[in-house]
Amino acid sequence: MHDLAQHLPGPTRGNNLLDVFITTQQSSPASIRVDDAGCISDHRLIVAALPPGRRSPTVRPILVSYRNIKHLDTAQFEDRLRSSALFTEPASSVDAFADQIESVVTEILDNLAPVQSRSRRPPKRVTRFLSADAVTAKRRRRKLEKRWKRKRNEADRIQYRAACRSANKLINSSRQEHYQSQLRESDPKSRWNLVKQLLHSTDPVAVSGCDDSAALCKSFASYFTDKILRLRQVVASRLPSICSPFIDPLHVGSTFQTLPTVTIDEVMSIINKTTPKSSPVDFIPTSIIKACSLVFAQIIARLANL
Repeated sequence: MHDLAQHLPGPTRGNNLLDVFITTQQSSPASIRVDDAGCISDHRLIVAALPPGRRSPTVRPILVSYRNIKHLDTAQFEDRLRSSALFTEPASSVDAFADQIESVVTEILDNLAPVQSRSRRPPKRVTRFLSADAVTAKRRRRKLEKRWKRKRNEADRIQYRAACRSANKLINSSRQEHYQSQLRESDPKSRWNLVKQLLHSTDPVAVSGCDDSAALCKSFASYFTDKILRLRQVVASRLPSICSPFIDPLHVGSTFQTLPTVTIDEVMSIINKTTPKSSPVDFIPTSIIKACSLVFAQIIARLANL
């Protein structure tokens, strides 16, 4: 389980296996035995020979896909949009026009700013919170570790272990003080970003069982939609036994029959107020919509009126 293995061949206290020796499959001991150790304790002594050295875990690069939006010619992009089917042969239904927007915009972007992929190393641990005392303690710990590994002196080992405890205490207190001050002094936006960092929400790790962002969004949406439907069915089945059927009262007054037409100026105003944030499932970044606000205002206004 979890790539771990238990290696003890026999009991460690009486006839019971109370002590265990567990390692990963890659670092299994070359030999292991259980020794009475001269009966100095009611627990037997575990003696094991571990492989020399320890390799650091392999750091796997992360594959990142992106469009080079910064070098996109927005004037050319607008010209391609105006000469496309969105303006020459627009679809007549809302669903068809929405699909047409996605297909046309994606095709133009694939031509002017195609999707590129590159590998990059995972980000290193952030250590800017370390105080001067913590940095000094880390250096002293590393110096004592080298000296102990070189001489294998027991006195050096004791000094090294004491330095480890001191450095860890200073590192933890530095981290605590740093994040406490950040939470106290930051604005709500920065505080939310800090919380996501502490919870590792931005780590490049795919959600278990779903690597596709679009599929994950649909999965969440389906879950909550089905949940509401089940609640409605349960309420509808139990309602007759609880109270008499509820009848909506008849409407009295003027009726609402038509919606006013959405204008291009209204859409332009909304686009200009929109923050340039995008989601990985968006087929077009918000920054491009803002840079080409006039042409997208016409497209979005038509979509809204349909």
